[in-house]
Amino acid sequence: TGENNAKSGGKKNRVRCLKWNRSELVELLEDDRGLQNALLAALSWDIIRKLKMQRHMLTEGRVRDATAWTKKREDQGISRYASILQNMLGRTEEFEGHHLSEVLTKYRRIHHIDDGDHERALRKCGWSEEEFRLGKRLDIVEDDEDMEAEMFEDERWRRVKRYSTELVRSLLPVK
Repeated sequence: TGENNAKSGGKKNRVRCLKWNRSELVELLEDDRGLQNALLAALSWDIIRKLKMQRHMLTEGRVRDATAWTKKREDQGISRYASILQNMLGRTEEFEGHHLSEVLTKYRRIHHIDDGDHERALRKCGWSEEEFRLGKRLDIVEDDEDMEAEMFEDERWRRVKRYSTELVRSLLPVK
């Protein structure tokens, strides 16, 4: 049990956290369409709830500067994409025949990541567009850890990068 947010009035709720192996879950969902539909419905409603909450914040005037708020949300989305991209670029060998751009195309479309944002994210990761198309680095810097530490000093970048690993794993083809 744990404390709820401020709206709960200090009441406690029981919370159950489930963890599963992605490959096993995908296999289970492929075998059980009812379970697959239920999970997709739950995820869809969660996304809809969050979008409605954002709309209410805007319409109720809880956002002082809508333009700045929207810009901040767009920047967060681009930073999240750059973090996902960084994690994927570090795992190119796991794609076995799938090109990185194939895996990222759907994500980019859903999240409105245009070519310019994609190229800026690649540069932030130290990759060129040509290297990305080839799926490998052309000239490897000897001390990658030092380079990465310098490149990602931005606090927001480090925070987003930390949370993107699981999302990257979910985008990888199931073995």
